[in-house]
Amino acid sequence: MRNLVENSTFNNPDSLQRAIQGIEKLKQHAERIIEYLGKDKEAEITGFDTDQRREEIEKAQLIANTPRLEALFLHYENHAYFRGQIGFLLEYGKDENGAFDADVFKEYARKAAVIFDPANEGAFLEGEFLFHRALLTVGDYSICDGGYGRRWKMNLDWRAEILSMKDENNDRRSYLKALLEPLSEASLEDSLKALLQPPNGDAANFEGTDWYSNWRKYFIEFPVLWGWGNNHLAFFDTKEEKQSQRICLLNTSSFNGYWKELHTYWLKFKLEVILDKQTSEYHEARYSDGAPYLRIPTQRTELRVFFSSSEYNSEEYGGWKSNGIWFISLYKNEEQITQLPEIDGIGIEEEYHAYWVEEQFLKEERSSPVLDAIENILETCSSKSAPFQEVSI
Repeated sequence: MRNLVENSTFNNPDSLQRAIQGIEKLKQHAERIIEYLGKDKEAEITGFDTDQRREEIEKAQLIANTPRLEALFLHYENHAYFRGQIGFLLEYGKDENGAFDADVFKEYARKAAVIFDPANEGAFLEGEFLFHRALLTVGDYSICDGGYGRRWKMNLDWRAEILSMKDENNDRRSYLKALLEPLSEASLEDSLKALLQPPNGDAANFEGTDWYSNWRKYFIEFPVLWGWGNNHLAFFDTKEEKQSQRICLLNTSSFNGYWKELHTYWLKFKLEVILDKQTSEYHEARYSDGAPYLRIPTQRTELRVFFSSSEYNSEEYGGWKSNGIWFISLYKNEEQITQLPEIDGIGIEEEYHAYWVEEQFLKEERSSPVLDAIENILETCSSKSAPFQEVSI
């Protein structure tokens, strides 16, 4: 009964009445509930969540055939986070033919129990958001949260939006299974961290992987990027394709509050790693204020780095199309001196563009490692991510 009540929602008196009627019916079979649910083809549970009803019947059927499974299932049903909802673990414990293997079930269950233990939230679900970032290496688990299909939620209710057996969670449950499978039970935290680090420290080892060549790599690389907004909402400029367009990190549920842009915010921390010091400041913005940007103070001026979405007619430009544009402006005393050409490769020779940027910068400043670092970073974006293949500064 606990499992059914805990994992069902009662929105009105009628739904609560149906649940009470369902309980009364089950009470008639209380003395042989496993036999009733496990072998009686007429058995039914009414008034509760459909997926949880199916789970209870499936567990009863398995226990009826193998009584020792009852203690195993009860152990994980009593987990402080699962609270009777272990259908996803039953799913993981089946082979390609649907046959249940208790040993496989236990392997996945032990790992999941540690990760989702409320006592371990600081290690896995908070702090460095280790679980979120590791799960992104497997797939895009985010959920559309409105905004005409352009606002996506990154921090989920894991029980309802991944562990639940609802059909809309199928892909996310498969991502979780793929994440759990290779982890070492003896050192889950270290195993998750290893997924985020390239072998031998060489990022080239990640080339060709799905996550390294798209927007997910920005969230994965720096846990500090997760320090925005309570709901962790990301707004994409278009709903058709997330890849390489402007991604807005919302502090609230709309643009009424301040927001950051993912690519430029990531660049701030990338520069700090490369130069081993803080070299920039991030300027948030409201939607009506214009775009946020990365501010890089120099001796007498400052560089402001922006990222914008744009899309070009593929026929007019010989089949080339981009959704991402980096551009830099040079400011002095809060006044814009010049805006460097948009870094999109359209109509600008790469050699000339690089020379132009350098000349404009050196008119005000001596040679700076900051510009070299930006150039190297964007060249890396260029070589690892197709939509940035024309980037050059």
